[in-house]
Amino acid sequence: MSDSNLLESIEKDAADEAERILEQARQQADQRRGETERRIRELTEETDQAAARYGELAARRSESLINTESRRLALKAREELNRRVLGRAREILSDLMGTPAYDKVLARWIAEGALGVNLPEALVRCSFRENLTDQILRQAEKLILHETGRKVKLAPAPGDPLSEQGAEVISPDRRISFNNQVTTRMRRYDQDLKRIISEALING
Repeated sequence: MSDSNLLESIEKDAADEAERILEQARQQADQRRGETERRIRELTEETDQAAARYGELAARRSESLINTESRRLALKAREELNRRVLGRAREILSDLMGTPAYDKVLARWIAEGALGVNLPEALVRCSFRENLTDQILRQAEKLILHETGRKVKLAPAPGDPLSEQGAEVISPDRRISFNNQVTTRMRRYDQDLKRIISEALING
C-alpha cells in the first residue's frame, strides 16, 4: 500500500469525523450567539437611552465575539480531527503488520531511507513487532535499482530494535541515518493531512 493510497483510505474517515466535529462546533457557536443576543436584549431592556447610545457599539462587539468564537471552535475542530486522523492512520498501519501488503510498504520505506543515506551499503533497523526478512531487504534493493539504476546492499543492523513501528536506515559507520518510523512519516505528511481535513470541513 503506497502512502497516497493510505491517505486516500483514511480520507473517508476524516470526512465523517469532520462532519461530526463541525456539527458540534456549529451547535456551540449557535449557543454562544444565542447567549450574546440574549445579553444584548437584557441590556436594551435595562435602559432604552443607553441602548440607543451604545447599541451600535454593542452590536459590533457582539459580532466580533461571535466571529472570534467561531474561529476558535473551527481551529479546535481541525486540531482534534488532525489528532484523530493521525491516530486512525497509525491503527491502519499497525493492523497491516505481518501482511504481504505491509511488507511492500516496509520495503518502500527502507528504499526511501537508503536513498536518503545515499551510500552503496546501509544497515536497517525495524521495531520488535516487524519481521525484517531477507526478502523485504531484497525487495527494497530492487526498488532502488528500478527507480535510480543504483545498486545498494542492505543488511539488518545489529543491536536493539526500534521502539516504534517503521524503519531506520543507517550508514555502516552509524554517522548518517534516515528515520522512516511511522511517527516521523506522519510529521512529514502533516501538510497533506491538514489539506484533507480542511477539504473535509469545507465540503462537510
